Amino acid sequence: MFNIYQYIEKLKVITTVFILMFLLSRCEKEIDITLQDTVTKLVVEGVIETDQYAYVTLSKSSPYFASVDKNTFQNMFVKDALVIVSDGILSDTLIFDTVPFYPPFRFQGHKIKGQSNTTYSLRIEYNNQIYTSTTQLLEPIPIDSVKYQYRNGSDSLGMLRLYANDPINQTNYYKISSLNNDIDFSKEIPVWVHPNHSVTDDRFFNGKLVEATIYKGKNPMKPASYYEEHSEDWWAFKIGDNITVKLSQLDYESYIFWRTTEQVITTSDNPFAAPTTVQTNITPNALGTWSAYASSTKQIIIAEDIIIP
Repeated sequence: MFNIYQYIEKLKVITTVFILMFLLSRCEKEIDITLQDTVTKLVVEGVIETDQYAYVTLSKSSPYFASVDKNTFQNMFVKDALVIVSDGILSDTLIFDTVPFYPPFRFQGHKIKGQSNTTYSLRIEYNNQIYTSTTQLLEPIPIDSVKYQYRNGSDSLGMLRLYANDPINQTNYYKISSLNNDIDFSKEIPVWVHPNHSVTDDRFFNGKLVEATIYKGKNPMKPASYYEEHSEDWWAFKIGDNITVKLSQLDYESYIFWRTTEQVITTSDNPFAAPTTVQTNITPNALGTWSAYASSTKQIIIAEDIIIP
């Protein structure tokens, strides 16, 4: 049986990075950061997806230079909040649970599944404070097909090409991700991963064919040493891989959160990059996101018949 606590050390690293990244943001205002004296804030990662129950992970931000061990890491997660999701008619009080998939510590819904063209509200009561947000679940955009293409100069490493038809005369926002179905689920947590640039709008292909390139994203459950040891090929898909790809349509607020988050991540090592503020839709004065994913998926086994010449 899978033991979630075997992954504490791995989760500790990624969660600390996730929390510290949000310390660079505050709603839609730029702020100056004094790293030594950071005020603790609530960090929210909430999702409701097509035909799925909502989940919300809550944690507390910590000072940049604070030490993190197993106990302090577990204490970062908030377990005693009241978390309620509503579609305007029904309300669902989420229950805290530990689950064998990522993120493993979460408040899990059990009453309301995501339905298209519905607005969902989130209410969190914690530490004598009420936090709120709303998100809209749009229509999923069906995946038309998925192809495989070798990287230039390689006969074994490549990327996926996802194709879909973008609706005309409307603005759409997309996020792509993939799931490895070949893992041993008794030993690993299944994780939807996404490439560095996983979100886009349709300004350049409105009403036309969407063509998205998908590389493997970094799995937050794997240590940095794994990516150092596999620096040449960790990003690549290979013949025989069993993969599920996902295309999610987002509302504008969710898109902006992920776009600014990815900008922070990709420019963090560039001292000359313009500063980016991660934008959140959680009020008041919290960090993170409450996002609805209108998702379509397609499972493939990469084989010769889907290779692009």
